[in-house]
Amino acid sequence: MKEGIIIEGTKWKEIIPLFKDDERFLKLIGQSGSCPLELFWDVVEALEIDFRLKRDYVLDVLEEKRYEVSESTPYQDFKSLMSTDQRTSVIPNDLLNRIFENLVTKSRRHASSRQSKKKPDAFRSLLRHMSEVTYDSTWDEIRPLVVSKEEFKALESEEERLVVFEKVIRRLKEKRDEEKRNRDSNRRDREESTHRDGRHDSKSRRRYEDEEYSRPRSRERTDQSRDRDKYRDRSGSYSRREDLNYDDRPKRRGEDDLRPGDRKVPRLCTMG
Repeated sequence: MKEGIIIEGTKWKEIIPLFKDDERFLKLIGQSGSCPLELFWDVVEALEIDFRLKRDYVLDVLEEKRYEVSESTPYQDFKSLMSTDQRTSVIPNDLLNRIFENLVTKSRRHASSRQSKKKPDAFRSLLRHMSEVTYDSTWDEIRPLVVSKEEFKALESEEERLVVFEKVIRRLKEKRDEEKRNRDSNRRDREESTHRDGRHDSKSRRRYEDEEYSRPRSRERTDQSRDRDKYRDRSGSYSRREDLNYDDRPKRRGEDDLRPGDRKVPRLCTMG
């Protein structure tokens, strides 16, 4: 079989019509050992490993040279660049051409992917900046307002437009719920703060009342202690003389106050 017929990525169904009637192929059928299909897989796997290795060399050179392959890149420019590096200059031309086509295909896919992402993003931005769009809006209400917009027309199907609209509405509902949670949390914080302040004021009032109630009794006890110390003599006992109030002692009775049976005490006469 000619070289180059089987390459990386070749399918069995693509290659079997070429040798299904070949005597060598027919002899392998039914014999022990590897079947023709297993041999085919071994060859394709080896080719794919070699392709990935050479492509990695190419990608390294492109990165070092700061060169980007796109749909508009000429193959000759790419080939000339690869010839300047020892790792890629030895790659056969047919293999290098397949690597180049692989890179162009990937670049086309990336560009298409970026463009496909930009269209929904543009329509989403349009909806988000419309004051008519709220969390309870419906597609039937909003569609007439955007049907003439370029962002609406850029999306090819109604399903794509509806998906973008539903994402915008879902985000608005999430924002509404988040704001409600924040308001509830702030209200609870204020209520707890007020409750704490009230308990603090109540405790302060009770403490103040207790202090006011205990302060006169403390002064009374202090005055009593000071009075006891005042009448305490050096020996530590109270002086009856100092403690006695002479105004409270019974006065001596006169003769007119004598009761029957009392002995009259003779009065001493003084010399004039």
